[in-house]
Amino acid sequence: MTEVWKGVQHSAEQHETPPSVEDVTRLFVASYAHSQGSSTTQHLIFNYLAHTRHGLVRFAGFDELKERASKQVHAFVSGPNHEDVPGEAIVETDVSQMLEGFQLALVNVRFKLDRDWLVTQITLDLLQLEEKYLVLLEGRPRARSQTRRPVPSPRSDPYFSSVCFYALAGNATGITEYDQLYRDIHHIIETRRDIWQSDGEKLHQIVNAYNQHHPQHRVALPPLPKM
Repeated sequence: MTEVWKGVQHSAEQHETPPSVEDVTRLFVASYAHSQGSSTTQHLIFNYLAHTRHGLVRFAGFDELKERASKQVHAFVSGPNHEDVPGEAIVETDVSQMLEGFQLALVNVRFKLDRDWLVTQITLDLLQLEEKYLVLLEGRPRARSQTRRPVPSPRSDPYFSSVCFYALAGNATGITEYDQLYRDIHHIIETRRDIWQSDGEKLHQIVNAYNQHHPQHRVALPPLPKM
């Protein structure tokens, strides 16, 4: 499976049209939400995007991307569901640093990092983050003032879980590349017994917390992968 995917990648790299600055801005800005505040996870996502959207290696509009992304990221972190809102200068510095990581990922794509490894690391990171927010902290601090919502909301729900809502339930993110990421995460959870052995308890606790606060949108864990 991995080798077939690498072969397709090699062909696509040579022929895929570079994406527009609008498209890349959407991918970049969305990484802030899907990495859940972890710069380590965000860098892993950059590498995943570089390996999934092959035309990114030919993108050259980083100056315009920085300007667009700084405004959108500041708007994202300044919403009513975030605490300790940073100033514009801090956001611009963070965006600049993250763009360097994004560009580095596009350079490193030539080394063909293993896709399964990237998805595994992102999965483990998300499980650690969501155990922290949903289980240990009993809700995300950014949204403690929000009332319980009947439909899970990634922007304001204290007990929102990307693993549950996107990976296990299969809901769309609105961006093709991130939809594929969560399908890959679902596949990892379904098939990797070692993930269950190392982080199965975290996964159970996350799902239990999510289901408790979203009784009309419960998700089921897949069965334990066979030996």
